[in-house]
Amino acid sequence: MTTKIRKGAAPYKGGCRFTVWAPHADEVFVVGSFNDWNQTAHPMSRTPDGVWESDVPGARPGDEYRYRIVTAGEEYLRIDPYARQQCDHPIAREIMIYTFSVRCRPAFHAENEVY
Repeated sequence: MTTKIRKGAAPYKGGCRFTVWAPHADEVFVVGSFNDWNQTAHPMSRTPDGVWESDVPGARPGDEYRYRIVTAGEEYLRIDPYARQQCDHPIAREIMIYTFSVRCRPAFHAENEVY
């Protein structure tokens, strides 16, 4: 896994860059409140080392999101292991939805991770 690429959500003026490591995935998408939870609106691009990336214009801190991972014909909605903040989903309280924020420390921090 590349350690020099910041994983998770990285907000910038006008949008957010999402990055996740999913080396065995066939496809990865970002779904969230910024696209009305559309399952295919924001596909991610794969790097040779299994990191998936996508820029999402209009996404901003406070938006909820998950990664939709497709592999071997199966689909999974997964939380971001590098999320900076979490909140309860308003419908299914047992499911944690993650938000991004530049003010919070990561929920998970790899020793060699660059923030």
